Amino acid sequence: TAQVFGVDVPDGGLRPGGTVAIDASTLGYPRHSIASLPAGTYCVQAELFPYRRYLRGDGADLLLPVSCVRDAGGDGAYGSPPGTLYSDVVSAVLGQDGGWSGPVALELTHEVAAVRSP
Repeated sequence: TAQVFGVDVPDGGLRPGGTVAIDASTLGYPRHSIASLPAGTYCVQAELFPYRRYLRGDGADLLLPVSCVRDAGGDGAYGSPPGTLYSDVVSAVLGQDGGWSGPVALELTHEVAAVRSP
């Protein structure tokens, strides 16, 4: 299982040039904190998953992640949903103190393209 950390972006979304910080207080899985990771060199990547607003018939307004399942089941592939933004993979060194050797800047320069349903 890959290690992941999650952060909610501000209401209204992440604007161009905006930043999000991952630190020891950021919840992760399977390890709960960066501080619990062993020191070493890691490959890191950022992903920003799209959310969609759903208006239910009872008037409830829900904001939920876009499904990774293709329309009508599609080809059975379960990758990141279309519209997901992601960065290149970079190497970063995590020290014994649980801190990175320097700032790790990841730019969301790629987007998962929409797949046409068959």
